Order: sequence, then structure tokens, then C-alpha cells
Amino acid sequence: MKSPRVDRWHVELASRVTMVLDRIPAHQKARILQALHELSAGPLQRRCRKLRGRPEWRLRIGGRRALFLVDFEARSIVVVDIYRMVEA
Repeated sequence: MKSPRVDRWHVELASRVTMVLDRIPAHQKARILQALHELSAGPLQRRCRKLRGRPEWRLRIGGRRALFLVDFEARSIVVVDIYRMVEA
């Protein structure tokens, strides 16, 4: 019996996100990168929410949030920002 095929999404990080990740401590960075990797399963996860009145979606990662844009036709996700909750 074949295992079901899992369609993955392409996840891309904006240049701002890579700069932010460079400044985050290693243990927190690992947690964030793991969550972003899991995002390749698609944006319709329990922790992801569409923001009202804005094109972005939000993913909670501990005390931080990742903002991303979704293209459902191309099955792609672009992470545009990562910030601490107190910065919002």
C-alpha cells in the first residue's frame, strides 16, 4: 500500500526576515525555523490566522509572531516579518 502523497508548499523568507533571524539567540532561532519548516504543510494550520483587513496571515511562535503572505494558486508562502509580541 502506498503512503498518501503530501503536497508541500514553497516557503520563502524575505530579506528582512533573514536579518531578524541573525539577531535572535540560537535556541529561539531553532524553534522559529522549525515552525517555518512546518508551515510548508500549508497555511491552514491551527496556529495560523488570517488578519482582518490585511493581506497577511499570522503564525504564533512562542512570544514571537511571523507575518506571511499566501498565494493559494502557486502554493507559496512568503514570510515578510518576524516580531516580538510587545513590538506589535
